[in-house]
Amino acid sequence: MKREKELIIVGIGASAGGLEALQLFIQGLPEKTTKMAYIIAQHLSPTYKSLMVELLSKNTSLEVFPAEDGLTIQANTIYVCPPNENIFVEDNVILLSKPKLNINGPKPSVDLLFESLAENKSEKSIGIILSGTGSDGSRGVRAIKAAGGFTLVQEPTTAKYDGMPNSAINTGTVGIVLQAEKMGQELVDILDFADKAIIPKAIKDSQNIYKNILNKVHDVKGVDFNLYKPSTIERRIERRMIALKIISMADYYAYILKNKDEPEALFEDILIGVTSFFRDGDSFSSLIEQFEAYLKNKEGTQIRIWAPACSTGEEAYSIAIVLSEILGANIGKYNIKIFATDIDENALFFARKGIYPESALIELDKKLRSKHFMIKSEHYEVIKPIREMIIFSKHNILKDPAFLRLDMLVCRNLLIYFSQELQKKLFPEFHYALNDNAILFLGKSESVGHFQSYFKTIDTKWKIYQSTYLGKKNPPPTAQAYEKNDLINSAKIISEVKKPTIGDIVVDYVTENILPMAIVVNDSMDIVFVKGANPYLTRPDGEQSQNIYRNINSALSIELRASIHMSAKDNTVSKSNFQKVILLDEVVKFVRFVVIPIKKKNQSNLTLIYFQEEDSKDFRYYNSEVPENNDAHHKELEDELSRAKEYLQTVIEELETSNEEMQSLNEELQSSNEELQSSNEELETTNEELQSTNEELQTAYAELRSIYDEKESSTRQIKEINKKYEKTNNRLEVALMGANLGICDYHIPAIEGDIWSEEWTNILGYKQGELPSDKTNMKEWLYNHIHEDDLSDFSKNYENYVNGTIDAFRSSHRMINKKGKTIWVECLSAASNRDKDNKVLHAVGTLKDITKDEKIKLSLFESEERLSLATQSANIGLWEMDMITKVVFWDKRSYEIFGVSDTTELLPEVWNDLLHKDDVVTVQEEFGNAIKEKRFYSLLFRIIKPNKKLAYVQGSGNPIFDKKGTLIKIVGTNIDLTEHMLENIKREFLVIENEGNK
Repeated sequence: MKREKELIIVGIGASAGGLEALQLFIQGLPEKTTKMAYIIAQHLSPTYKSLMVELLSKNTSLEVFPAEDGLTIQANTIYVCPPNENIFVEDNVILLSKPKLNINGPKPSVDLLFESLAENKSEKSIGIILSGTGSDGSRGVRAIKAAGGFTLVQEPTTAKYDGMPNSAINTGTVGIVLQAEKMGQELVDILDFADKAIIPKAIKDSQNIYKNILNKVHDVKGVDFNLYKPSTIERRIERRMIALKIISMADYYAYILKNKDEPEALFEDILIGVTSFFRDGDSFSSLIEQFEAYLKNKEGTQIRIWAPACSTGEEAYSIAIVLSEILGANIGKYNIKIFATDIDENALFFARKGIYPESALIELDKKLRSKHFMIKSEHYEVIKPIREMIIFSKHNILKDPAFLRLDMLVCRNLLIYFSQELQKKLFPEFHYALNDNAILFLGKSESVGHFQSYFKTIDTKWKIYQSTYLGKKNPPPTAQAYEKNDLINSAKIISEVKKPTIGDIVVDYVTENILPMAIVVNDSMDIVFVKGANPYLTRPDGEQSQNIYRNINSALSIELRASIHMSAKDNTVSKSNFQKVILLDEVVKFVRFVVIPIKKKNQSNLTLIYFQEEDSKDFRYYNSEVPENNDAHHKELEDELSRAKEYLQTVIEELETSNEEMQSLNEELQSSNEELQSSNEELETTNEELQSTNEELQTAYAELRSIYDEKESSTRQIKEINKKYEKTNNRLEVALMGANLGICDYHIPAIEGDIWSEEWTNILGYKQGELPSDKTNMKEWLYNHIHEDDLSDFSKNYENYVNGTIDAFRSSHRMINKKGKTIWVECLSAASNRDKDNKVLHAVGTLKDITKDEKIKLSLFESEERLSLATQSANIGLWEMDMITKVVFWDKRSYEIFGVSDTTELLPEVWNDLLHKDDVVTVQEEFGNAIKEKRFYSLLFRIIKPNKKLAYVQGSGNPIFDKKGTLIKIVGTNIDLTEHMLENIKREFLVIENEGNK
């Protein structure tokens, strides 16, 4: 598929305040992009009915649809994820799924959307973070960056909530930060620059500047990327150039030189920081099986594991969980150290916390998740026993010493970014660091390459290897950071050919003719340089070595040792005696060594060994001073030579012993150094934990201080409440005294501490001290003072109240006071505590003297009876209207007069319907005038009864006003004059009739 035809999918994540930011973002989108589609993951309540589609449609001419499972993504279209769904992309198709984990995490997950875009669209993925709280999306932007895509974040100062933008920026993986309304044009610019396809060619054609850029990053960050695979670095440089809208490598290098932050930005962009828990899950099943078998055969209880390039820690924690599962209850018997290292300090800071979003554990086995993680707010936190196994520290695998005596080395998906040259340097170091038969765990796209003799394959599919025993281990050269290439001035690359001087010619002639055979060895006596064809060097049988003593002709070994020893001891040129050597085909040669120490500043010591060779015929003349056929002298020389050989042999053995001791000491020192480094890292971790503990203590102190302040505030409030209570209590006492109320606070059954107030005792004519001294007998005392006619009803109602049959107790009854007189009292009681059977355990009650009220009631009753008798005798009906409540009262006679039932609701409409239509106006006017003039009224009017009969009524009324002149009610009478009026009409009719007859 051609580049310009591929669909670009833009994922947008937002939370609180996101609607406003989304509207600004969409307003800035171009109307036609031809190859961009947009997916919005906005955090919403699971039960929220979203109107996002309708709201966003108003801000753009692009089509806006709710996302649906299985929907094919189209260009120039915006898709909105529904609430309580996670959204993914696969083969340009939308996939929806319900959240798997039951925590109050953000939904939909922005991380999951971005990670699916990174996996399926690679460099054609773009992630955008807008306003929101929390950290959702931070993990996703790392995934998009690692896949070669672009990430944009809203400028935090313009976001309503800056939590999500700041969290994403802090990952160090964000390409562009700008306002939401400017992002649309930025997307167009990114695609325009990418489509030009100029930048990749610019990188290829500017290799010298490319090296200068990497050297500048090396200067700033101390990490040399020259031996990384160029394709990886070139893609990262291309992405930075696109983000900065630069198409020339020279311009980009100039930008780096002018902007001190750009090397840091490129460094962060180059780092590959994507990992996950139990990545390639089946590989861990195989690892568990292999490592469990290794541990069964392991001696001792110390387990050491190294995980270089650990990034944000998921892989290291996965290994720790694997160990926990393998060892089970026996884990406490082992001393476990997992060294998790990386060059990215931001990633290490994240890893040490051990806190991960829901999206990081979405595929993790439920049992492992519940066993090794705990929910913390909206995230998952690795439990402390797992965290304590791991030591996180900064470590550059290219220059820092390896961790030694390892049982496992986990280096997954790092080597794929290294060149073959760099890998050849690292595998011997890995082999030296691992114990024999220990485990090497690589990524599924990696292998040990040419180092199959170092590592035995135990799982071909999942790239699990076992360290092979190769005899005594010699430490490999430390993988020091390779010296950066000298900066190349692209404007001054000149190839100069020097004309040889006479000195150069002489040196070349001497080297060619006078010194035809020479060897250079290092401090370890390993051959590092050979000049000329040297017949005195041999390759022995068995394990191969570069050691000079194992490769020199055996007849020369002792003399060579002595010469090198003398040269090193005195730091001078040493010449040996000639030694007779018989070569192949019985050729006799006489050879001696000229040993010259070579010392240069900042370079390890080297030794030049020159072989001076003479034929047997020439040697006779060369050594003419030696007398011939002199047996005595010859014997003397042989004895001296024998003694010298014995002496030299002793020196050789001592030196070999010393060398072995030094070698052993060197290994111990390396081990000690590694342990010191480990201790230092543990101390750093401990220091971080102490800092964390200190922060927790400070937080706890602040909380305690806050609690103390709240307590002080509460104390002040309690004092104020007490003052108010005292005032209220005083008012209550005054009110009780004014209302003549007595209070009692008692238990059932009664206890000695029950309270009967002074007002209560005074009502019955007693003083406080005259009540029974034993308060538990109060019930009997009370029953003795209740009038005998009321005692039965009182006791029955009281027992129902105590047993829970009724909720409250109220009684008006007669009691006998201290003087023997009968008084009326009203007794009220309410339960403040009941048992499980609803029986009263504790209650509060009041007692009120209502003797006067009862007398008034009795007097009123008697008056009403007399009035009723009088009205019945006079055939008069009484009525009353409350002008405030509008309630009308009729006595029985009034209902009879108007012919309606006494259950009829006396509304104004009923009254109007009963009036004769010709009398309605007259009655209403008279009624109104009487109120207005505040006078008594009386008038005769007609009514039509419900049985359709006509009746005459003499109605009268008197309005009653309060002191303020407000009408409060009207009282009046109704008299039925129907018979009287009919008699009058009859008489008048007869009179008229009689007069007519006359």
